[in-house]
This record gives sequence, structure tokens and C-alpha cells, in this order.
Amino acid sequence: MLGGLIVLTLFIGGGIAGSIATGDGTLVALATIFGTIITIIILVTSIPALFAGYGIIRHKPWGRILGIVVGILNLFNFPIGTVIGGYAQWVLFNLEVASKFNQHAHNI
Repeated sequence: MLGGLIVLTLFIGGGIAGSIATGDGTLVALATIFGTIITIIILVTSIPALFAGYGIIRHKPWGRILGIVVGILNLFNFPIGTVIGGYAQWVLFNLEVASKFNQHAHNI
């Protein structure tokens, strides 16, 4: 989510800098519109990761499954998402980690 806000800030800042350089205010409007659209897309796509993080912190079995799915989807975001997604798969498929989630499910 922080990335989305950074993108919005960069687009607005770039639009302002461009409008100062050219003296035209339409560049600010276009940059704000495009920045807002991209920010909304980033924020909406980060919601499943937030839910997965909540489930993992609470040791919920559904959190582990959602974390695996989000990790797989992150594999396509080269290069940083690939590293994060690969690490998520390595951790969440670890037998010790899986057993902790299964123990918590049986204790409920």
C-alpha cells in the first residue's frame, strides 16, 4: 500500500514539475488522474496480501493458504516480487510451519 502512495506522489510531483516547466496546467491534471488510477489498482491488489498477513500472524490455516496463493501471484512481479514470492513459498511449504498451522487448527 505504501508503494501505491509513493506512485501517486511521484505522478503528482512529476505533473507539477512538468506544468511549471511548460506553464500548462493540464499536465498536473493528467498526472493526477493516471497516478490515482494506478494507486487504486495497487491498493486493491494489495488487499489479499493484508488478509493473508493477518491470517498468518494469527496462525489461521486459511491465512497460510492465502499466503501461498499471494506468494505465487507475486512470483510474476520481477524482480522483487519474485524474491518475496519465492521466500513465501519456501517458508509456507516448510513442514514445521505447516504443522504449527495444523496444531492451531486442532486447538480451536
